[in-house]
Amino acid sequence: LTESLIQLLVTAPLLAWGYAQNKPSDLRPFLFFILVYIIAAILVQQFAAVTLFPHQHWNWTGKAAALLFGLVAALVLTGFKPATYGLTTRVQWDGTGTLLLVCGIYFIIRIGLYIKSGEATSAINTESLIYQATLPGIQEEIIFRGILMGLLATVLKNPSFEFLHVSFSWPVIITSLLFGLAHG
Repeated sequence: LTESLIQLLVTAPLLAWGYAQNKPSDLRPFLFFILVYIIAAILVQQFAAVTLFPHQHWNWTGKAAALLFGLVAALVLTGFKPATYGLTTRVQWDGTGTLLLVCGIYFIIRIGLYIKSGEATSAINTESLIYQATLPGIQEEIIFRGILMGLLATVLKNPSFEFLHVSFSWPVIITSLLFGLAHG
């Protein structure tokens, strides 16, 4: 809980600046943003010790609990539609070509460095492959890029920035910073 509160305090100046720039009349998205972030972090941490099978190395239960909470929160929060949180089957690919190319090149370089370092053979096992290919990415995308960013996007629309032909605003910066702090 302490780490989550510190992470929110680090982003508080950006949240305050965004609030001052946009002056939203409805403060519920800010409150929901804080609650969802803290509760999801608590669930990940509290369920970490629960094992589902012998020799379990990854936090399956914590990530699953946070994912379930995130999905329920997205459906229960009044006044917000699931599409607000990115829970839609529609993908907007316009303007992402350059960004995807940069990400692809970075991915190839990272894999090369990982293999060259010799860590690849000692860290790869069936549980790691299945876990890393499923729960963390799904749970974190729904919480950070879906619910948290969706809540902030309802109240922090200005100013807007552009990078590699992709437009974004403060919700992207704030949730990216929180994501980095949560993994740092």
